[in-house]
Amino acid sequence: MLIEILPLVKQLSPDLIYCHECIALEACMSAKKDLLVPLVYDAHEFYEDISGDDAKLVSRIFKDIHNRYIRKIDAFVTVGQVALDMYKNAYPEVIKNHMILPNSVEPKYLRKYDGRLHKKAGISLYKKILLYHGGVSKHRKVDQVINASKYLTEDWHVVVMGMGADLPYFKDIAASINNEHSRSEAEKIILDIYEKDFQHAKKENLKNIQSYSNHFIKDREYMRPLISSEIEKYKETIREKMILNRRRKLKEQITEKLIEINSHRSVIGDLIESARSEDWALASRLALEDIIQIQNIDVSKRVSIIDPVPYDDLLDWAQGAHIGIIPYPITNANHWGAAPNKLWEFPAAGVPVLVTPSLEMSSTIQEYGIGWMISADPTGEEIAHKVLSIHESEITLAKEACKKFIIESNWTVHVAPWIALLEKLYGIYREQN
Repeated sequence: MLIEILPLVKQLSPDLIYCHECIALEACMSAKKDLLVPLVYDAHEFYEDISGDDAKLVSRIFKDIHNRYIRKIDAFVTVGQVALDMYKNAYPEVIKNHMILPNSVEPKYLRKYDGRLHKKAGISLYKKILLYHGGVSKHRKVDQVINASKYLTEDWHVVVMGMGADLPYFKDIAASINNEHSRSEAEKIILDIYEKDFQHAKKENLKNIQSYSNHFIKDREYMRPLISSEIEKYKETIREKMILNRRRKLKEQITEKLIEINSHRSVIGDLIESARSEDWALASRLALEDIIQIQNIDVSKRVSIIDPVPYDDLLDWAQGAHIGIIPYPITNANHWGAAPNKLWEFPAAGVPVLVTPSLEMSSTIQEYGIGWMISADPTGEEIAHKVLSIHESEITLAKEACKKFIIESNWTVHVAPWIALLEKLYGIYREQN
């Protein structure tokens, strides 16, 4: 990075260098030495105790960079009071010319929601969305946000919008949850059809049918493939034709077998044995797929993972959520002092937020009433239970609180002292040169 950045910086010949992130500090310090201009270091996080793969090694590297260069900066900027206090504690003789610049957003007029988030997720507008957006990582508990979908009621849907190295892992979890949900809903329909067929047979006054009903119901796990009657398409191979033919005739077969039971008690055993065969197992799985496609019922997904959107459009998308979530586990100092962009982006979109109790986030939530807290290391079940415990009237109040929060805490409010700091440094530089 040093070799790549230095020629560019020298070519620009700036009056001041503004360094974002610890990883760029070495290069920026070299440029400061060559150009003899002020250097402002903006630490977006507390880098000396972070999460992630090889966290201990990376934290040690960042701490070494700070030990070598932080004493030579001209001003220090960070995202919140907690992070500032941690840096002042680590480098009390250095962090003097400092300020807090929160990760706030510019206020934006939002048009009426156009349904884009729901459409992208493939769900109906009546669904309430629990939204996570940003970098997706196991270390941010995104997997537990996804798992929460298993415990939410049918009127809720989880959406994860973002990118990251762990994305394939999260997509596998989501696919498994969605497949299980679809299968479960389809099986409910199959059982319903079975029960209706069974009741119809009873109404036909079949003798002795009641004595066998318990046997049928007990073994209905194996009887499910005998229900679907809506198969019209045939495939080419003999095996597939055999399976498809069975599926097409399921409804009439169950009626015939019920009648035969009246005089041939052994038929029930033959029927169960055939249901347990490999062919019937495959027929069952395919019948479930047909049910999902053919029946006019809601077997929509429980969770959707979608690509990030352009930042300028983020609030237009986020406003489609009912509640936002920032699930960072409090397992390191960086998460303890976390004050991420999301803490302003969700409220700016009119969306209350569910957060873990980092000192920075929890104090903001409590002061302004813009959301609720979950535990420091939340599970999917806990997240879901918390969401379901929040009454609609509470969400309405929190949405109103979001408006007040953004009026009082936004980029236009915070930028003035930041500009004043830069102008002060530039003025000192001009006087000395």
